[in-house]
Amino acid sequence: MKKTEIIITTLTVIFLLLKLTLNYFPGINVFTVLLLSLLSLLYFHLGFAVFNNIRLRKIFKKESYKNISTLKIFGSIAAGLTLSIMIMGILFKVMHWPGASVNLIFGFTGVLIISVICIIKYLKVKSSYYTKILSRNLVFGGIAFFLIVIPEITWIEISYNDQPTMIEAYRKALADPENAVLWQDIEKERERIYQETENN
Repeated sequence: MKKTEIIITTLTVIFLLLKLTLNYFPGINVFTVLLLSLLSLLYFHLGFAVFNNIRLRKIFKKESYKNISTLKIFGSIAAGLTLSIMIMGILFKVMHWPGASVNLIFGFTGVLIISVICIIKYLKVKSSYYTKILSRNLVFGGIAFFLIVIPEITWIEISYNDQPTMIEAYRKALADPENAVLWQDIEKERERIYQETENN
């Protein structure tokens, strides 16, 4: 479980950085969506196993939970759930999908609350259980915080720094978010950029 998580997390961070610099490169969006979705699903469904060092093949065995308190099981489920929501918020934000801010803020708030609880508990008990949760919260919380504080148009300008027509199309759409025609213009611009990339 740990190796799988490390591999998916490392690839996710790499593709997020690539998306930031090569936003319109073919395949970047597909891999970004795939990796962030996998990571979100991992924490959502198996957070209790990840944070309690339970191997995947042993999650249905009673003895795997013998030395783990009920409170830690519930705590790890809550930590996995909030991380999952925040990661989906990151995905929505980098893909410029609607609802990104709600997911990001809701997930980030949950992660922040759990992090404070973990810090207080760690100062009392010094358990590696809390450092596991805190380390993941720090990595993805940092990315989420960065995406929350940066305005949407700034993110667009960074992503499409050499595509002024795309930036202008986004400016118009963000100024009038209910206008479906303006969002269609963005899709047309995106198709144009992809075709230019494929032809080069």
